[in-house]
Order: sequence, then structure tokens, then C-alpha cells
Amino acid sequence: MERLGSKQFRYVILLLVVSATIYFLYTVRQVITPFFIAMVLAYLIAPVVSNIEQRGLRRTWAILMVYAVLGLGLFLFFWYGVPAMADELGQVARLIPHYVGEAEKMAYQVEQMTFPADSIDNLIDETVNRLREYIYKTLRGFLDSILGLVSSLFAAVFAPILAFYILKDWELIRDNFLNLMTVKTRQEVIRLGRSIDEILKGFITGNLLVALIVGVLTGGLVALLGVKFALLIGLICGVTELFPYFGPILGAIPSISLAYAQSPRLAVYVALVLLVVQQVEANLLSPRILGEKVGLHPLLVVFALLAGGKLYGIWGMLLGVPAAAVLKILSSHFYHRMVS
Repeated sequence: MERLGSKQFRYVILLLVVSATIYFLYTVRQVITPFFIAMVLAYLIAPVVSNIEQRGLRRTWAILMVYAVLGLGLFLFFWYGVPAMADELGQVARLIPHYVGEAEKMAYQVEQMTFPADSIDNLIDETVNRLREYIYKTLRGFLDSILGLVSSLFAAVFAPILAFYILKDWELIRDNFLNLMTVKTRQEVIRLGRSIDEILKGFITGNLLVALIVGVLTGGLVALLGVKFALLIGLICGVTELFPYFGPILGAIPSISLAYAQSPRLAVYVALVLLVVQQVEANLLSPRILGEKVGLHPLLVVFALLAGGKLYGIWGMLLGVPAAAVLKILSSHFYHRMVS
């Protein structure tokens, strides 16, 4: 009984320390943003750096080599991809009057219908109020984004530098952290870290690879059909592929709409292309690349997506599923520790 009480006391102390640490990190969240981005960047490229290092190159030079390749990729993207994307976005902007005209025609047709006058007036007033509120929220979000641009630039500049030092001194950082623990706790933390690393590495790298293949495949097939916005459609489908279950729908709606602006026939062809690509992704790519990496029930995946989106918007949806997988591993570990 005394041993059980001592164990529970240690868990209470640990819980208080963890809670205080989380609260402190939350209060300084704007300051730690570059560190968080740096850790994510370091985590993503660490396997590549280790692979190069195993081939005989010093770790510092391996990191610089990876940075050089990434820098070259970013340079090519901004030199070739951004102008092409800007051109397609300009073409989409020129289509807005067309959509406005179609909306006006639909509004005129609705006006010709016979409805009770009071109901129509109330509906119009309600719609106008909602539209005004939407415009206000959009402008406010735009201004908030402009104000946050400075911090984003700060993170973009310092995150790669911080990631370099994390990668360079990773073993020293890891050993110093583990040396704070007892031998038994250290072994448990190592096992737990390996389990989390296996889940995250498989999920993140697998999803990024699947999204890249889907984006390139969709954009290429749409370009062969002669659709003007092939690059934009490929980018949309690739990005939305990162969202489980909802991604194909989120990507299909704007893609088919862009093709419809050029031709209803092309819209049908694009819809067929998206259907074929999604069948390839669901039956060939995901089973081979992702498999059951996350180990979550589909209901939990959907809940993590919705909860993450509600709390943190698009970033919450992107990180909701891996965060839920990590929480599952942690809760299972501590549960077995308490009952054993």
C-alpha cells in the first residue's frame, strides 16, 4: 500500500510539472514558434542526413548538402512555379465577372418566382447580414495575417538555422536529456520515443509522398486534357490529399469548377480523372505507402480532423491525426504503468 501511494504521489508530481510546462509554453507560444518549426524541419530531414552520414560524410557536411538540395528546390519553385501559378491565378480572377453574371441570372430567375413578399424580404435581409458578417470576418482575418507576417518571416529565417544546430548536436541533446532520468525510466522513454517516432515518421513521410504523387498525377492528366488551370488543380488536389477522408471532396469541388469555367465537357473529363486518381490512391498508393501506420479507427480519425479544425483551423486539421496517434500511445503507456 505504501509503495502504491508513493507511486501515485510521483505521478501527481509528474502531472503537475508537465501541466506547468505546457502552460508556460502556451504563454510564450509566439516566441517558441521558430523552435517548433525548427524541430519539425529537423525531424523531417534527419533520416536523410543520417543516411548520408552513414556513407562516410561528416554530419555537418551532410546537413549542408541536404540544405543545398532543399535550397535549390525552393529556388526552382519560386523561379518557375510561382510565375506560372500567378498566371493561372490571374486567369481565375478574370473569371470572377463570369461567375457574378451567372449568380445574377440565378437571382433574377428566383425573383420571377412567386413567393410571399414578407418571406422574400426576410430571406434577403438575412442573406445580406450574413454576407456583411462574412466580409467583415474575411477582412479582419486578412489584417491579422498581415500583422502576423513579421513573426512568420522571423520564423522562416531562424527556423532553418535552429534546425541546423538541432541536427548537428542531436545526439548530445538526446543524451543530456536522458541522463536526467534513472536507468529504468530512461529505457521506458527510449521505447516510448521509438514507438512515437515509428508512427510519426510513417504517417508524415507517407502522406507527403502520397500527396505529391496525387498532385503530380492529377495535374499531368488534366494538362493532357487541355485544361488551362492544370498546375493549380494539381496543387489543390495534392494539398487537400493531406486531409484524410475529406481531402478528395475538398479538392474535387474547386477543380471541377475551374474546368467547368472553360468547358462543361472538360469538367466531366476532370471529374473522371479525379475519380480514377482517387481509385489508384485508395487501392494502390495508400495501402503500399501508408498501410496502417497510424493505427486509429476511422471514427477517431474523423473526430481528430474535426476537433483539430475547430481548435486551430487548417493547421489543426493537418496535425490532428498524428497528434491523436501520439496521444493514443502515451495514454496506453501510462495506463498500463498505473494498473501494473
